[in-house]
Amino acid sequence: MEAADAAREAETRTQAAAEAYQIIRFRCGDAEFAISIDVVERTERVPMLTNVPLSPAFVCGIANLRGSVVCVIDLQALLDPGSEARGLAKAKSLLVLRLGEQRVGIVSAVLPDFRRVEAGEAILPPRGERDIFVGVLERAGDLIGLIDPNKLFELLERRLDGGS
Repeated sequence: MEAADAAREAETRTQAAAEAYQIIRFRCGDAEFAISIDVVERTERVPMLTNVPLSPAFVCGIANLRGSVVCVIDLQALLDPGSEARGLAKAKSLLVLRLGEQRVGIVSAVLPDFRRVEAGEAILPPRGERDIFVGVLERAGDLIGLIDPNKLFELLERRLDGGS
């Protein structure tokens, strides 16, 4: 199974370096992130959320979006379990991500913007055990983590199941 994960990671990294693609950039807390526009189902204003008792700190709540329920998370609190979840207080918009049948909402402190990333523009990030990034972009001196959606959903599943 590790070999398959390594092969998928190598393919994703190669694809990210070889092709131009579009991303959506957003901010959670003090960090900027970007993700391929292909997994963004939609962006919208943050709807009214229902709290989920005994949920992890990174879960802001659940939202009813046009008849379907979506878990809404604070990405910064997901990535840094020691940090205080505060994304909802500063949230200006919601990104709804879809990967297959899985969906999740991520709060953003700014209105997201769309960018085109040219081939080779993303720098490969350092490898890490909990790394969810496929690359790093530099824009006006800021570093933007380019999220691998597969790794994001895998981390989310592990953390919701009580793992690290």
